[in-house]
Amino acid sequence: MMKIYFIFMKITMNFTTQLYKASFIQRNAKLLAEVQLESGEYVFAYLPNMTDLNGILFPGCEVYLSYNTSEFKRLHYVVELVNTGACLVGVNVDHHLDLFVEAVGGFPELSVYKTIMPAEEHTVFDAELISEQNERAFVIIAPIYEKNGMALTYPDSIMVGNRQIIRQINQALDDKCKVYLCLLAQRQDFMEAKINWQVDPAFVVELKNLCEKGLEIFCCGCSVTMQGIQIINRYPFNI
Repeated sequence: MMKIYFIFMKITMNFTTQLYKASFIQRNAKLLAEVQLESGEYVFAYLPNMTDLNGILFPGCEVYLSYNTSEFKRLHYVVELVNTGACLVGVNVDHHLDLFVEAVGGFPELSVYKTIMPAEEHTVFDAELISEQNERAFVIIAPIYEKNGMALTYPDSIMVGNRQIIRQINQALDDKCKVYLCLLAQRQDFMEAKINWQVDPAFVVELKNLCEKGLEIFCCGCSVTMQGIQIINRYPFNI
């Protein structure tokens, strides 16, 4: 059954299990982390995040893991938080859709949309919004972590998927649908979000052209605690 959210609901993403402290050893491929538990045991944990996490994840840093008891899971531990020393940072992007749902009610431009549902799996979009007049809008939720001073910057790497993102946003705009790019930061130790022209200039130029065509970009910051994660601030994003 398709999971449908309604924007009058207020959802806070709370951790449903105890979090276990561990020491990060190394990253094996993008989605696998080797960690050492407080007991001294070495285990592999699922790291649901494809970004580089520069300046956040490094050998010896303190991480917090949730534990999934399902017998169908190959990896029971999941990396949820990283302690940077200055703050806790959430790194599990699987929470993004639930976090975005909470934010929707606070965005005046999104108040016309009464129903939110996950977008079709074969698209780059994370959510589809539908108004009472059956007007459609699409949302891409992208993690933003790279920090420069007190600013977060996007993008932080060259990704093959960026080309597909540009194509599908362009097609949706041609189809007269609204498109929103939500840059979601599971942290609150920053003051602004801005574009990074150095990493992938071609992607940024195409993104700027799409903004002139109707794409809207904004950034959300989160309060991150051992109990859960909640969007608390919205930041402008100038490109």
